[in-house]
Amino acid sequence: LELLCSLPPRSLVVTDAAYHGYELAQEILAAGASFLVRVSSKVWLYTDTHQPLEEFQEGVVYYWPRERQQRREPPLRLRLIRVCSPRCKHDVWLLTDVLSSQRLSVAMAGQFYRWRWENEGLFRTFKRTLHKVKLVSRTVRLAHRELEGSLLAVQLMLAQAALKLHPCTSLWDEPVLASPRQVLLEIRREIREASPARRRPAFARRLTKAIRERRPRSSSKVARDGPVASPTSRLGNPDSTPLPQNKKPYAINYSMPPDQDKVLSALGGTGGLPTRV
Repeated sequence: LELLCSLPPRSLVVTDAAYHGYELAQEILAAGASFLVRVSSKVWLYTDTHQPLEEFQEGVVYYWPRERQQRREPPLRLRLIRVCSPRCKHDVWLLTDVLSSQRLSVAMAGQFYRWRWENEGLFRTFKRTLHKVKLVSRTVRLAHRELEGSLLAVQLMLAQAALKLHPCTSLWDEPVLASPRQVLLEIRREIREASPARRRPAFARRLTKAIRERRPRSSSKVARDGPVASPTSRLGNPDSTPLPQNKKPYAINYSMPPDQDKVLSALGGTGGLPTRV
């Protein structure tokens, strides 16, 4: 939250299911930014009318936790997006304050969320592939320099492979992704065998083959052994129950924002059916 003030205006914060909450959403909106967060089965949302989940694609919902209702705080008027992909076993449910589909379409939301995974993969490469789980510097100042230099080295390493792989013709094309492990092995091989007497394939030509595997997986990805973390929220299909009648008049009293395309500073909502996603 302390870094929100450093973001450019109208930034879009993309997070996983572990980062959600009424207070967090308010802090992001107060900073002039927007958010796109994945929601789990622990999040309850309200809708204007009952909608079968099998037919639901996107729509306006209201995030109103029970403790916020007891404090008589207004609901957050948001947009729920369902992203379906044949590559994923389960559908991805995303929650955003960007209500206009012209500003943020379903395809764009799914693409941004996939890019978030690539961003997290960069830190996994930094910690595991380059063995930077523990730093060797003994002072805070040197630790900062070690982190900066190591992260820069990771980006330069991946940039070499990206320049040699086939470029995309469109922003939404699926790129050929480099394998950080294979690129690192080729760099080590080039340094180890840097002798004029040895004849070997060009380094740039070998980088074009350092790509990720595309084999079909028979099981879900599992994180490696590491520090104990809190269990991940279970993702599942939403459940619905009728909204009590005494809650509807209170929710309707909140006025709607005059312009949905702007960042919501005053949030409103109406009653409906709560949906757990």
